[in-house]
Amino acid sequence: MKNILSLLVLGFLSAAAYCQNYLISFAATGDTTEIENIQVENITKGTSILLSGSDQLRLSSTVDVSNYNFGKELVRLYPNPSQGSSFMEFRAENSGVVKVSLCDMSGRQVSDWEGILESGVQKFAINAASRGVYLLRIESGGINTIARFINSGYGGGSNEISYSGFAGELVKAEEQDGGSKGGTEITMLYNTGDKLRYTAKSKYYYTVFADVPTADKTVTFTFAKCSDYENNRYKVVKIGTQLWMAENLKSGYYSNGTPIPYVNTVATWDALTATDKAFCYYDDNTANGNIYGALYTWPAAMNGAAASSTSPSNVQGACPTGWHLPSDAEWHSMILVIDPGAQYSTTESSFAGGMLKEMGTSHWSAPNAGAADTYGFGALPSGRRVETGLFTQLSYNAMWWTTTDASGNARDRTLYYTFERIDRAPAYKNVGYAIRCVRNN
Repeated sequence: MKNILSLLVLGFLSAAAYCQNYLISFAATGDTTEIENIQVENITKGTSILLSGSDQLRLSSTVDVSNYNFGKELVRLYPNPSQGSSFMEFRAENSGVVKVSLCDMSGRQVSDWEGILESGVQKFAINAASRGVYLLRIESGGINTIARFINSGYGGGSNEISYSGFAGELVKAEEQDGGSKGGTEITMLYNTGDKLRYTAKSKYYYTVFADVPTADKTVTFTFAKCSDYENNRYKVVKIGTQLWMAENLKSGYYSNGTPIPYVNTVATWDALTATDKAFCYYDDNTANGNIYGALYTWPAAMNGAAASSTSPSNVQGACPTGWHLPSDAEWHSMILVIDPGAQYSTTESSFAGGMLKEMGTSHWSAPNAGAADTYGFGALPSGRRVETGLFTQLSYNAMWWTTTDASGNARDRTLYYTFERIDRAPAYKNVGYAIRCVRNN
C-alpha cells in the first residue's frame, strides 16, 4: 500500500511530465466474444471509470475535468486537494450493499461506512483529520473502485465518512451517446508509465488484464468459462500465458458431482490422516466460504491423483472441468512473470506477493505491506485449518496447495500481511489450505 500511495503522490506532483495521448480499443476471444462492460483502473493515480463494451478509451494528459460525463465516471471527489473536508459522489450501477473505506498513507483503515443504497449517484461527505494522502475504496456490486484523496489542510476532529443522500438517477446510455448505442470515445487522465488494470465482464464471465500503454492498441480479453458443480462462477486473470482463477475455490463437490467430505468439528478434523479427503469453511462458518473460499486437505485437493511436478500438472483434482490444480513449477512460472529474478527457494520472491494481494485493509490486516493487486489476482488472507483442527491466520496470511510432493509433505505458496514476499514451503497434507486453479492448455 505504501508503494502505491507513493506512486500516487508522485503522479500528482508531476502530472504534466512525460505525457502522451493513446487510443485503446477492445476485443474479446475465448468462450465468448461479447463484452458487456469494462472497468478501467489507473492504479498509479487511483482513478477508475466504467465503459460499455463498444466504447474506446482515450488516454490523455490533457483532460478537462469540467467536461467529464458523470454518466460514465464511477467516482468524483471535490474539492481535491481539500482543506480537510470533501464530497464524494459515487455511481452505483445496481441497488445493494455499498461499503466505503478511508485508508491513510500507511494503508491503515481510519474510517468506513456500509449500507444498502439504490442504484444511481450517491453522495458522501469525507473528513480527514490530518494532512496527507488518503485512498477511498468503494465496494459495490462486485466492483471495487479506488480513488485518491489529498488533504492539504487540517480537517480537525476525527476521520469520518458520512452519507449525504441520493444525488441523482443514472444517465441512460442513449443520453450519454447522443442517441447512439455505444461506440463512445471516453477520455481518462493518463501519464506515461501509469499502470492500468481492466476488468471485463460478459454475462457470467469475468477476466482481468493489466497493462502500461505506450501506443494506440487493441486490448484483447480472453474469456474462459470457470464454473464448478454448484454453478459458482469465478473471475479469471491472465498472467503471462496462464489463465488463473482470480478467486479461491469454494465448491463442496468434485466436477462429476461427488461430494467432498465436509468436516465441521475440531475433533473430527484432528482425527484426519495424511490420506483423508476433507474440506471446511473458516471457523466452520459457511459465510466465510463466500468471501475467502473453502479450505481443503491435500488429498481432497488432489482427489486421489498422484503428486505431480510437471507443467502442466495434469491433475484436475477439485478444480472445475477444464481447469487443474497447479504444480510447484506452474506457480513458479507465474511468479517469474512478476519477478524475473524469482528463485526456487523458501522465499521465492521478495516482492511478488505484494503484486498479488488485494489492496487495502477490508480483508487484510494492516499494514498489508506492498499490496498492489497489479494483475487482478485478488489474493485474500484466507488463513488455514491446522492438523489439530484449529483455525489460524484469517486476515493475516494466505496459503494455497500445489500438486508437488515435498519429501512426504506437499508444496504450498504463502503470502503475509506484514511482508511483500511470497514463500514456498512443505506442509502437512491434513492441513486445510485454499485452492487456485489454472486453465488447461
